[in-house]
Amino acid sequence: MTGAITRCRILTPDETFESGTIAFDDSGRITAVGPDVRPPPTAETTDARGMTIVPGFIDLHVHGGSGHSLATRDAEEIRSYARWVVSRGVTSFLPTVFGASVDEGLEYARIASEAAGPVEGGAHVLGVNLEGPFVNPDRRGALPAGWVTPPDVSVFERLAEAAQGQLRLMTVAAELTGAGKLITKAVGRDRRTGPDRARDRWRSLGRR
Repeated sequence: MTGAITRCRILTPDETFESGTIAFDDSGRITAVGPDVRPPPTAETTDARGMTIVPGFIDLHVHGGSGHSLATRDAEEIRSYARWVVSRGVTSFLPTVFGASVDEGLEYARIASEAAGPVEGGAHVLGVNLEGPFVNPDRRGALPAGWVTPPDVSVFERLAEAAQGQLRLMTVAAELTGAGKLITKAVGRDRRTGPDRARDRWRSLGRR
């Protein structure tokens, strides 16, 4: 059934409507937004006076919340987080992982990749974000010393394989010796850049 959310304040990337309507089709895809939108007579409507509607938040760097850790050996814990965080306005996210060691990070990357994709009743798991391990040891912040390692293509290959094609973002200290070669290798694994992926994802979703 088609539907509409009416008389709500709407924030979009380009403009703000103090009182408007969001109409959507029977698949949940938004078909119209604005102050002059009139839903079809058969649409199921929700009066949202006093409420503000905003686009869903895409969280590219998150370690967990509500008691859930995204550095886990249980993919269901990531899905449980996805079902919780959608209630906070997050519609998709990248589990951000690191380990006490490279071996532990490999395991966390593998589990996060297994959780990637839509989650029923929850936010979409976009893939894997690796925070390191190729960071400057003098600027590692809260990252464990055992996780930090100099740029090494063979280690990167192991991490990328563990992520099973789901590696979307990785922190690399570009000033370190060997970082340039590693970055070239990483880009060479997939010629599509981050912005390309984001644009394609937006097009596939439409204006939801």
